[in-house]
Amino acid sequence: MKRLIIIFFVLFVAWTGIAQTTDAIPPKPDPPRLVNDFAGILTPEQIQEKEDLLVAFNDTTTNVICVVTVNDLGDYTAAEFAYEIGDQWGVRSTDEKRNGVVLLLKPRNETSGEVYIAVGYDLEGAIPDAIAKRIIETKMMPALRDGDYNAAIDSALAYILPLAAGEIKEIREDNEFDGDALFGLLFFIGIVVLICVIIHKNWKGGGGSHYTGSFFPPTHYGGNWSDFGGGFGGSSFGGGRSSGGFGGFGGGGGFGGGGAGGRF
Repeated sequence: MKRLIIIFFVLFVAWTGIAQTTDAIPPKPDPPRLVNDFAGILTPEQIQEKEDLLVAFNDTTTNVICVVTVNDLGDYTAAEFAYEIGDQWGVRSTDEKRNGVVLLLKPRNETSGEVYIAVGYDLEGAIPDAIAKRIIETKMMPALRDGDYNAAIDSALAYILPLAAGEIKEIREDNEFDGDALFGLLFFIGIVVLICVIIHKNWKGGGGSHYTGSFFPPTHYGGNWSDFGGGFGGSSFGGGRSSGGFGGFGGGGGFGGGGAGGRF
């Protein structure tokens, strides 16, 4: 009898632990929303602004970017928690498209703060692990350490959205060498020098001819997000409210380990 009591007690403790871990994952929101502030760190206006942005982005690209904040990760790591959100909620547009991103943020409270960007299978090429890590370390961490969670989320979205939409291919730091830009600059200087030589010859060559042409150097170097300086409004999916709410999540199983995280 004592042995049965011990076995029952062990099973009860194990079951309780499993239940606590499972309960840490919040249920899929009903009605579905893309911004879910379970931690209560955003104002209603901030939540609505991001919701409108992400719904418009989903309408334009079909990609599903989901922001989730929680005060407790339970027994999960931040990575596991974000993947469980992605899989259990079905953060993707359809069963065929695994095009979701979960931006998970746990604010600093009794334990350290944590953030994780989980990337669905079909977007891993657009948002590689190294890029997700750079977004967190260089764009989010300064605001996170200051406790400005809204600014940190906005900074992350300002990079994640154009990457997911294919409007930019990678993030470049201001001091990072850009061979294409250098080549373009040298080419431009060469054209200007050539035009100056032609103008000089026309003016010296007699006949009173004057150079009347014009030269318009190329000024477009990619999409509106190429310099990362314009905020949300510079993109075709930014600005204004969406015509309708988020239509709903797809199926599960779209996340396989892509992404990166950090503590603060």
